[in-house]
Amino acid sequence: VRPISDRQPRVKTGDVFVPVRKVLKDVETVDGVRGMLMYSTFFALYFAIISGSFDVSTGNEMLTWLNDAIQDQYDIVSDDTNGWCTDEGGLDCYEEFVDRTDVQEVVEFVNQDLRKVVDGVNSMCPRCGVGMSELSSDVRDLTLENYICTDFLPATSSLTTGEATRFFDRDCDVVDAEFRDKPSADQAPCCVQPRLRKASLTLMAASQAGTNLTRYLGSLTIDKLTQPELQQQAAQSYVEYHAAQKDNTIVQVVIKQDANFVGVIYAARWANREWLPTRVVTSQQFWSYHFDDTGTLTALYVFAFVFWALSLLHEGLELYTTSFGPGELVANALRPFMLFIQWPSILLPGLIELARSSLSLYGYAMAVSAVELIMFVRVFQEGQVIAPFAIVVKTLLAATRQLCIFTVALVITIMVFAGINSQLFGAYDSDFADYGESLTSIFTIIITGNELRDVQLRFSSVPALVMHYVMNLFLFLILSQFFIAILVSAFDNTREAELERAMDNSVPAGFEAPPLPPMAERAATWSREALEYILTYRVLGTLSGRAQKKLFTMVAVAEGRRREQLLAEHESYDARPIMATREQLEEHLGADLARHVIARHGVILAAGARHP
Repeated sequence: VRPISDRQPRVKTGDVFVPVRKVLKDVETVDGVRGMLMYSTFFALYFAIISGSFDVSTGNEMLTWLNDAIQDQYDIVSDDTNGWCTDEGGLDCYEEFVDRTDVQEVVEFVNQDLRKVVDGVNSMCPRCGVGMSELSSDVRDLTLENYICTDFLPATSSLTTGEATRFFDRDCDVVDAEFRDKPSADQAPCCVQPRLRKASLTLMAASQAGTNLTRYLGSLTIDKLTQPELQQQAAQSYVEYHAAQKDNTIVQVVIKQDANFVGVIYAARWANREWLPTRVVTSQQFWSYHFDDTGTLTALYVFAFVFWALSLLHEGLELYTTSFGPGELVANALRPFMLFIQWPSILLPGLIELARSSLSLYGYAMAVSAVELIMFVRVFQEGQVIAPFAIVVKTLLAATRQLCIFTVALVITIMVFAGINSQLFGAYDSDFADYGESLTSIFTIIITGNELRDVQLRFSSVPALVMHYVMNLFLFLILSQFFIAILVSAFDNTREAELERAMDNSVPAGFEAPPLPPMAERAATWSREALEYILTYRVLGTLSGRAQKKLFTMVAVAEGRRREQLLAEHESYDARPIMATREQLEEHLGADLARHVIARHGVILAAGARHP
């Protein structure tokens, strides 16, 4: 316990002192709790909006029955179909789209199997709508030119305000009759009639290839557009065109069940068109979305925007009022955590909503999931004002340097072992055939250990056994444990430091709290101070950031003089509680702030206690 000024004050029993470190800690905690509550509320609202929009539970249910409905259209659905699914057998066998590796198989999917998708939906859910688009874009941004066929269209759209987007069911009798009378590439029929779907696909393929069908067919009729040879050529041209595009989308199938939508994106790309002209790599993507038309989503957007603005205001005021000048303000705003977590967690949610029209619903889901991870890191950091979060966050911060050094060594090790395993087993083991997949496999081995693979034992038994023992011993049992050891050591050090810091922020022995006013008066004072802080950002009679800055300066001055004193006495520095008198507080904080600090945090020197 020590004075702050060079002049030793005269003190006596009953004098009022203030624990300056504790006051600074309390003000920082109040500010931290405010920031945590505002940003956590924004995160919770944003998370609720995204979760409600995706409605994955209903989406999973719809995709499950969709898969069953499609498979019901085939004669055989089994993994073991060899010998039965032949032309001579006359049986129609189900084949997963992702198992198709030949371009003709994808052409067959477009020309024949898409019919079974529509038939399956119509048999399982007669009231559901179906749409087939050549693009994987957001269903709200698709026009008739993008559809092969569709039973519905968007009525309104507002991607940036959260306004509900409504879809209306088309009058298929009228639409199909118009398309039958005058087929056109900029129009699309409903998906009920197979011949109209095929005619629409032929027109779309011709438009993409720049072919003038009128020149070859004369007048365009449904009968001419659905000729088997022309239909096969159209499907072939359509698949080859889309397999060469950037997103490789062959078709996006959208199912509408009231306000719930699911989409299946079928994609194919050329494996190596120059050397393998018929080889393609196929993939599927899925999404689900609920287009709210009750106004709930709009209300959540409004509340989320309010708390987003309050959180941004809080961060700006804190930066401005706690900085000692423009240079420090800029330096604080450009700290690594601010650049990579804090600012992105504030700005990215809005930017993604603004850019939403350029994303597919699957891409939008990927983007918001990445942003939510950043936001969660921010919430976790904000939560360090609460003890359980504080110990975890400070442990991770304390371990950051050692973890970064360890990560460098770990990455190099993974790269080397990935290369070795690719060289030994990549020719026949798909897990190591590609260097990227080999990196993933080695990373998994570090976490879970290595299991002997039958394919490796069959073709390279000795190298397989050697690598099995080496990777389990070095990667799994030794290297992976360093990560745990670093965190455990950092946790122990952080816990000890927190105990010491708690002692430094406490009121030392020999001081006692002044008599408390009546409960009603204390409750009224607390309510008034809380309301003042919420509305004006003021604490202890001034802006919270300014109070922190003055208190921080006072602590820094006291610590500096303490260090000088111990240096002159050739003793090591140890932090202690800082107890200041009224005169010292007025000297460093000013009369008004000192008065508020004493009234809120003052303690009395007890009788018989040692004077500081």
